[in-house]
Amino acid sequence: MNKHLTISTERKVYKIPLSDIIHIKSNGMRTTIFTEAGAHYCSKNLKEVHHRLKGSPDFFRTHTSHIVNFSKIKEYQRVDGGILVMTNGSNVPIARRRKSDFLNWFMKK
Repeated sequence: MNKHLTISTERKVYKIPLSDIIHIKSNGMRTTIFTEAGAHYCSKNLKEVHHRLKGSPDFFRTHTSHIVNFSKIKEYQRVDGGILVMTNGSNVPIARRRKSDFLNWFMKK
């Protein structure tokens, strides 16, 4: 399995270690990858980024526009579908229809 996520921008190609990724957020056709070092932006949509992470059991798509890294979840709050508080202080929603799958994944870890 690949231990890096390679993304490109207009001027650079980044090789981000998977262990540094906290969560990933989509803004339409652009994606923001939040890491320990800060945010990285790429022109790929979340579906394509998620496809590149398929081999890693540590990542879960919690919502149409969010993917989280299991090792960076600080807490789970039982509100609506749920909210995850990440190690960087970000709140990431869990879609109601993904809540059951998320809890199964979360409890098996």
